[in-house]
Amino acid sequence: MGLVDQMMSQNHKVSKAFKVKPRKKVKESAKTKMMREAAEKKNTLLDELKNEVFKIATTDPEWGFENEKEVIDFLNPHFDISYTDDGMTRVEVRGEFEGGYDFQYDLAEKLNHIVQKYDPMAYFDLEEPGIISAYLSTKLESLKKKAVKKKAVKKKVKESVDEPYVYTGGQIPKELKDSITKVVIADGVDSIKRTAFSECHNLKSIVIPDTVDSIGPAAFEDCTSLESVILPKGLEEIRAYTFAGCKSLREITIPKNVAWIAMGAFADSGLQDVKILSKNLEYIADDAFEGCIPLLDGTKASFKFDFGAWCEKTDNACKVED
Repeated sequence: MGLVDQMMSQNHKVSKAFKVKPRKKVKESAKTKMMREAAEKKNTLLDELKNEVFKIATTDPEWGFENEKEVIDFLNPHFDISYTDDGMTRVEVRGEFEGGYDFQYDLAEKLNHIVQKYDPMAYFDLEEPGIISAYLSTKLESLKKKAVKKKAVKKKVKESVDEPYVYTGGQIPKELKDSITKVVIADGVDSIKRTAFSECHNLKSIVIPDTVDSIGPAAFEDCTSLESVILPKGLEEIRAYTFAGCKSLREITIPKNVAWIAMGAFADSGLQDVKILSKNLEYIADDAFEGCIPLLDGTKASFKFDFGAWCEKTDNACKVED
């Protein structure tokens, strides 16, 4: 064997000795997999919302846009998904929306089918002018958030249900809801969260102190035994579905500072007597009192503004007449 052949043979041996072996495929942990799937769902949901908004804006004549560039230039839409302190997933759509409450509620209803793919109970609501948002239960949460939530539930289950339930904020565990008959709002609480008391089927009455200035959507939805509610004086809005499905609720007084009553606020409730003290009322959604039979047929309704205007229920639309 010549010198060149010997060198080539030696190089081949060295190369073979230092050849990098392929790495073994690392198995994805359950936590990593869940985080990856949550990220994928988040991106998919955001893409679906963007596509739907652009589709609505460019095909609905009321919007008047010809292409996506015009939508971006004039509406400047933004889409975001985040987690709330109480473990829910918040989906937000915001932009330079014009056209009043009806326009924004119309957009909310047209986007509901997207979030309901992930959570059938989710829906968009007007959070403030220019912002509509929806809250999903736990579909996109991380393992860490689920663990914290389970731990908190376990702690609350130990509380005695013989005494009034002291509400300190956040969500009430589902395990406790059917056993709650009395509620005390703790000192310092200034808001009642979305769906906080929903489906508390044995809750009969509640006095909401004046320290509370915000009640979240669907906060008392389907409290079927609820007969009496006293709303705080400083309340400025009654959010979507707040008292929907409260079949035993016969009367309500709307405080003087309320500016608007959102979609389905009292839908399918048992209301027969509605007294509206507010002189600041700007908006009542078309379906705010939908399904309230006495209000619809007019036989038992007592539905009058203190300052002389009537709110009449006609063809499922609540209209203010001066």
